[in-house]
Parts: sequence; C-alpha cells; structure tokens
Amino acid sequence: FAVVLAMRRKDEMDETIQSLAGLSQTNLPMAVAFAALLFSLAGIPPLAGFFAKFYVLDAAIKAGLTPLAIIGALASVVGAFYYLRVLKIMFFDEPADKFTQAEPAVRWVMAASALLVTFYVVYPSALLDAAGSAARAVTNAASVSLALPADTPALVRAVTEGWLLGGYTFTAYKTDTSS
Repeated sequence: FAVVLAMRRKDEMDETIQSLAGLSQTNLPMAVAFAALLFSLAGIPPLAGFFAKFYVLDAAIKAGLTPLAIIGALASVVGAFYYLRVLKIMFFDEPADKFTQAEPAVRWVMAASALLVTFYVVYPSALLDAAGSAARAVTNAASVSLALPADTPALVRAVTEGWLLGGYTFTAYKTDTSS
C-alpha cells in the first residue's frame, strides 16, 4: 500500500499499472522495494511470501486436501505471471512521468516492508516473537489460544492446529462451543 500511496503526480493519485512504466529509471529505490514485495507475493524463495505459501500448502497436504493444494499452487503460478508483468513494465518499459516524492513516512514503510520480506529468512524469530507478543497483548493472556467451532473447514484446522514454523509451534486449543 505504501507504493500505491507514493504514486502521486502533481498532488493527484495515479494508480494505473501503466503509470509504473520505467519506474526503475525515475525512482530506483521505489522500484526495488516494489519488486521485492511482488517477488514475495509470487512466492519466490527465500522471501517471506514463499514461506507463507509453503506452510499453507504443506498444511493442506497434511490435512489430506491435496487437490486444494494443487489448485493453490496453480493459482500461485497464475498470480506470478501478473506480478512479472508489472515488473516488466517497471524495469523495461520507457519511463512515464516521474512521481512526486513521497512523504518520509511512506518511504520508510516501503523500505521497512521490503526489508522485512527480504530478510525474514535470516532472522524469523524476531517477527514471530513480535507477532506472539501482539497476540498476547490483544488477548491479555500469558499464552495465545484459538477456539475453533466444530464446523471449521479442514484447511483452516490444518493451518491453525500445530504446524511447525521456524522452531515455533503455534497451537490452537479446541473448546466446547455449545455453551
């Protein structure tokens, strides 16, 4: 979203894909940050998006939902095609008019997001610890648990019921929802 917020020309939003043409020639840091985020969304290793897709597809397979995992993998490939099209426009097309310089906060969020998805593989525990702390703060509990209704779909159950992620086990505790 920071990239979209930074897409301004003369104080007007310009949110078309074609307006990104030649971005690497007019604003290389923004183009590199957006490229890192798009590659992560496409699931290119070793970016964070790869691990997200891997663990979801792994959980689906372990839950016996192999056809759904295959559909997910195919959808990921189709999505990657669209992301690569945007990258081609940013790096290989003739440049469009230059964007107005974004606010410092927007530039910082763009850079931080790109760095997080890029270096997640190096030090995932910092992000996982922060996520756990945030969950505990919201629930005001010493540990985080998740109550799943009896009719929860198998894929959601598989993802939330104890798969291993970088040495951390996230476990959902079932509770009786009949009361």
